[in-house]
Amino acid sequence: MGKYNGAVITAAGQNLIAQAIAESKTVTFTTAQASSHVYPSSTDFEALTALTDVESTVNINYAGVYSDTIVQVSARFDNDGVETAYLINTLGFFAQLGTDTPILFAVSTAVTPDQMPVFDAGNPSAFIYNMQMTVQNANSINLSVNPAGTVTVEQLNATVSTINTSIGDLSTLTTDDKTSLVNAIDEVDYNANVAQVLVFNIGDTYSPLKDYKVGDLCIYNNVLYRCITACSAGSWEINQSCFTVDSLINYVSGLKPTSIAIIPNANYNFDGGGLYRIGTLVTGTISFYVPSINVGDGVQLGSVAVKPASSHIVTVACNSYGVYSACGTLAILTDGRIIFYSTISGACRVSGTFSYWTND
Repeated sequence: MGKYNGAVITAAGQNLIAQAIAESKTVTFTTAQASSHVYPSSTDFEALTALTDVESTVNINYAGVYSDTIVQVSARFDNDGVETAYLINTLGFFAQLGTDTPILFAVSTAVTPDQMPVFDAGNPSAFIYNMQMTVQNANSINLSVNPAGTVTVEQLNATVSTINTSIGDLSTLTTDDKTSLVNAIDEVDYNANVAQVLVFNIGDTYSPLKDYKVGDLCIYNNVLYRCITACSAGSWEINQSCFTVDSLINYVSGLKPTSIAIIPNANYNFDGGGLYRIGTLVTGTISFYVPSINVGDGVQLGSVAVKPASSHIVTVACNSYGVYSACGTLAILTDGRIIFYSTISGACRVSGTFSYWTND
């Protein structure tokens, strides 16, 4: 944004003020002009009656008494129809008494001028100037603006109608909060985060390079399977008989995502057992060293004081010479125990993050 010097009221403007006070007439601010002309500092601005190199003329939007000695006038310049960019080096404000011919009331020059760019329908530009002028006995002056520069009730209603059409009827939102679009979007985002927290890590896609033990879970062709007979690495066709189709409901029974509210620390009853209440979200990081373990072994690492509402399983990684790779699963049971099930043999340092909901 540019920077402009304070407005200088012209001799004609001073005479107009004096006449308005003496005759109790209303000063009407009519138009404003933007000029690309650079006036030298030696210019007698009080003697000016017109501007040179006028690039744009607009109606005054607002005029009012700001204090006992200050009058404020506002004008908006846009680049509609501008084919050649120009610098707004000088601003001029025009006023009149009654039906008299408008006169150049005040002039302001730029310290750092704004540049009006060429019109671009996809990115229109505009500058609004609120110019304050020192006027003795400002409270004694009646001010008005050219009606052409103000917004009519019809124009305002049309704009509001357009906005309402674009936004839509907020009362038709399916969110609980319908007070504003921002609140509704925040609610949707929160629900999405809750859904992510409640995603149950049921296992990886079946791998022909992996040995499976009884109880291991895997996914094949988007179907969940549970290992019922231990099997060595091999193709699905060879090991298929070692698995049985399973269901997520066996691990998170009664979960109804559409029933989950966004209110923290609230309790909700679900039919079917399992996760029947949502309390507090608990998150954390686990890092531990396993001196020696075999594939398929399970070892209790400790326990958590704040117990989960349902068993929580996460995949953890092992650090081997600075390289992390999946090495098993970590189960946080409803009694608080932390169990590590290894998919590798040997010593390793295991780390992982967890998040779960409590019943309390």
